[in-house]
Parts: sequence; structure tokens; C-alpha cells
Amino acid sequence: MNRKEVEVQAQERRYKSITRVDSSRVHGWFVRVVHNGDTHPKLFSDGKHGGRAAALAAAVRWRNKTERAIGKPRTERIVVARKAGAGVRRKIKDGRPVYEVTWSPRPKKVSRTTFSIALYGERGARDLAHALRAEMERRYYGYR
Repeated sequence: MNRKEVEVQAQERRYKSITRVDSSRVHGWFVRVVHNGDTHPKLFSDGKHGGRAAALAAAVRWRNKTERAIGKPRTERIVVARKAGAGVRRKIKDGRPVYEVTWSPRPKKVSRTTFSIALYGERGARDLAHALRAEMERRYYGYR
């Protein structure tokens, strides 16, 4: 792979919900918009759209239009893996046990708060922490 190809690939990785497909029969951009459990897929082939760059531009336009139409919040934030319990942990703060909740309202910014186990009880603090994390996921990441 030459330097130009590496630069193109690095630039293309910045597009959320858009994946490059290069197989023996298909060359193009695959867009997958997911919101509230519904998936909206579409392929933009290089041949049909006048080349790689034009197909990518069409894919980006379709993704943005589709997100607006279904009410998905527009964000460039890419979440690599979402597993149950992510963003919530039990820890000791100032010598007392708490559940800490973290989330990222924008890139390079982390917000956090804690729920006291002494005040709410083990289960109550944990449930409050998970409820807050779910709300922050809906608000900032567009999860259901």
C-alpha cells in the first residue's frame, strides 16, 4: 500500500456509520443507520455513482438525510463497544463506598457523578447509577 492509499484510508475512517466494501464483485460504501432498534441500510457503489469519492459523498448525504428523517441525533461520536454495565463502577471515594457513573457529553470531555451506598443502600445506589447512565446514553449517544 502506498502513502496516498494510506492517507485516503485514514481520511475515510472518519465517517460514522459508513463502511468501505471491496470484494471481487462489489466496490462501494455501505451505510447502516441504526436508531431505536431499527436499521436503515444502503449500498453506494462506485460504478453507479461515478467513482469512489462521488459514492462516498452520496453515502454521507444519504446518512445525514436519513438520520434527520428518523429523528436520530447527529453526532460524529463513534462508540466502539457497548456492554452492559459500561460507565458504572463501584469504588471507594473519601473512604466510603459509592457507585460512580461516567459519560462523555462531547469528545475529550468526561462527566461523572456518584451515588452513596450508605445513603441509598447497595441496590438503590446501583439502580440509580444504571438509570442515570442509561439516560446519558440516550441523550448523548442516541441509544434507546
